[in-house]
Amino acid sequence: MISSFLFRKATIEDIDALTDLRIDFLTEANGRAFEQEKMLRENILKYFNQKITIDHFIAWLCLDKQSIVATSGISFYEVPPTYNNPTGKVGYIMNMYTKKEYRRHGIARCLFEKMLEEGKNNGVGKFSLHATKTGEILYAQYGFTMSGDEMILSIG
Repeated sequence: MISSFLFRKATIEDIDALTDLRIDFLTEANGRAFEQEKMLRENILKYFNQKITIDHFIAWLCLDKQSIVATSGISFYEVPPTYNNPTGKVGYIMNMYTKKEYRRHGIARCLFEKMLEEGKNNGVGKFSLHATKTGEILYAQYGFTMSGDEMILSIG
């Protein structure tokens, strides 16, 4: 039941847990561990340290009691405005990951909706993401369509 979970925005104090979940996600998505995991871990920690403090990256967490069981994130960047994105602001949704034993409870949907809300609150005119096969179905339900190797949604 989704109501038994706590959802909250991640803070700088959560970067170790965010990094662990990112490594778990990458390992699962690629079907193998990364040979240079130590270097990857250091770079992920550096990214979160830099981007969370200046709001270029926002993450949400799902907790079961005190344990973080899922995460989602959105990174912001700008491009020249277009007809499809008159603000030029893009929200790249990433790091959608739920631990296996917590899947099929609506957690990913709830976290995804929080990413869309964060994007809209930050003036995003276009969302993009790279989807796993299991994620494509969820994202399509919100109007995302395939464009090359990514899924996009223009709201401008």
